[in-house]
Amino acid sequence: TYAVHPGLVRTELGAHGELVGLVGAAWRLIQPLLTSPVDGAASTIHCATAPELSRVSGVYLEDGEICPPSIAARNTEAARRLWTVSAELVRLDDGQPVVV
Repeated sequence: TYAVHPGLVRTELGAHGELVGLVGAAWRLIQPLLTSPVDGAASTIHCATAPELSRVSGVYLEDGEICPPSIAARNTEAARRLWTVSAELVRLDDGQPVVV
């Protein structure tokens, strides 16, 4: 498993008026500077198909390169809480996962 950050990718986020005011204006201004959706997807595809990563697991990758995760991502108490809440949300705690 990996955590993959493809960089800032130009998406449809905010294209339909969801982002308003200063935030919306700033988002529209920086769109041309962002990575294309194709290039953003390439990062994830690389991580899924690269032979050199086939035996690697549990790492954080940015633009296809292994990088140290943030301090917050290394917080074991937060990780335990995330697992607990996630398991509760999908009812994994009672052994019967919810199928949607």
